[in-house]
Amino acid sequence: MPFSNEQIEVWQEASRLIPTKTQALLGKFIAYPYRDPKALEYAKQGFCRRVSTLARCIHNVFAAIPLERTERPSNDERTDATINIQAFLFNAFGSLDNLAHILVGERQLVRADGKSFRALQIGLDPGKDLRTALSPELSHYLATLDDWFSYLADFRHALAHRVPIYIPPYLITSATRDEYERLENEKAQAFIAHDIELAVRLDDAQDALGQFEPIMTHSPLESPGFIAFHREMLVDFHTIEEIAGKVLDELRR
Repeated sequence: MPFSNEQIEVWQEASRLIPTKTQALLGKFIAYPYRDPKALEYAKQGFCRRVSTLARCIHNVFAAIPLERTERPSNDERTDATINIQAFLFNAFGSLDNLAHILVGERQLVRADGKSFRALQIGLDPGKDLRTALSPELSHYLATLDDWFSYLADFRHALAHRVPIYIPPYLITSATRDEYERLENEKAQAFIAHDIELAVRLDDAQDALGQFEPIMTHSPLESPGFIAFHREMLVDFHTIEEIAGKVLDELRR
């Protein structure tokens, strides 16, 4: 089992609270008295819809590959979970941009030279000029999340432009690596000899050596490593929830 019973219990309870937290967050953004029409649209049609999608993606992933599961999931189950993780990452990134546009519209924020922010300058991540127009309190808070913003941007940009996020069917541990490579060499020889039946048997033997772990990654050459997706989706949701609360505080200043 990749997780301890205590971890499973904590994360399951956190996942059960997502619908309640979602409704509470949506209620706050729907009830806010917006003055700017674009801020209103970004809030209700952008941020709120994306948060609802995030919550549903968490539900779907936890259903497709339960935390307590010990056997290897089917290809269809992995694919369903992967689709929802990819949708989650896109909408997590998009929800932050929605919050940034809400701030610009509702607070009528402009650049230091008095000109309007261009679209590519609007965002909450450290590379965006908008941070210079925020209050010191919000700007400092966002700076504490720079590493998280970098992780999210890395996975989102890989998904959009490079190698998409995926859940490996299994991992080969150091204890079985030598045997796996031996079978790989035999399989290559079987293909050279056109012995497809033997090659299939060797492939099945390799597959049996694998151990499933509920992790995600993108390119082995570019990715910072493997991430436990159940936990990360919960962390990401709660981080966005917290950022959204800080944005509401900023709107009320």
